[in-house]
Amino acid sequence: MDESEWESERVLNSNGDLKKGLKIVGKELTHVPEKLFSRNDCVSLDLSNNELTDLPEEMEKMKSLEQLNISNNKFEKIPTVVGDLDNLRVLNVSGNMIKDLPRDIIYLRKLEDILMDDNQIAKFPEILFQSNVTDIYLRRNKLTEVPAGVGKIQNLRVLVVSDNEISALPEELVACDDLKEIWATRNQISILPPKFVTRLRNLKKLVLDENPLPDDLKAAVEAGIPAIRKYEAEQS
Repeated sequence: MDESEWESERVLNSNGDLKKGLKIVGKELTHVPEKLFSRNDCVSLDLSNNELTDLPEEMEKMKSLEQLNISNNKFEKIPTVVGDLDNLRVLNVSGNMIKDLPRDIIYLRKLEDILMDDNQIAKFPEILFQSNVTDIYLRRNKLTEVPAGVGKIQNLRVLVVSDNEISALPEELVACDDLKEIWATRNQISILPPKFVTRLRNLKKLVLDENPLPDDLKAAVEAGIPAIRKYEAEQS
């Protein structure tokens, strides 16, 4: 593949400086071009909408990489080399056939946003309990629960688990002091833990559309956070 087909862009790095990004999108790639590995000043790489099944180990040379988008490819697992990208802050693996996260993810201590929508994940990835992630996206997977261990993700700010088969949100989420948004539309949630929203003092948004909530709770959720807190006070 000729480099003339690569699209350059300018993106902000973690320091707020404009740096180089590359997009090789929708080119039916089955392997990553070797010339790419010399771009060690690249902070953002978008390889979405291709035919990739793996990433080569040589990619570890891209030490400046902060954002990696490999969504809508043919990955059955996250490539091992991703765990060597020490400066990665954003990882998008949506639209693949991934069933779980590898343990190597734990080495990405700067990772903040992980997008895993539209995969085949049936169990919430427990490796994230030991991570520093802030935003987790798991829409349209095969989840049946959000485990109690999610309360160990101390930096969690946004949790998106819409379009699964989740029957409840765990009470342990109240330990996530920075949690601001929970999106869990189109699940099987019928009840919230006691004083759930009241104890989540920084929560700004709870979206539970198309869940089998009782009418009074549904009305409170639709009205917003203050209404939910009032509802919870009335239940005590």
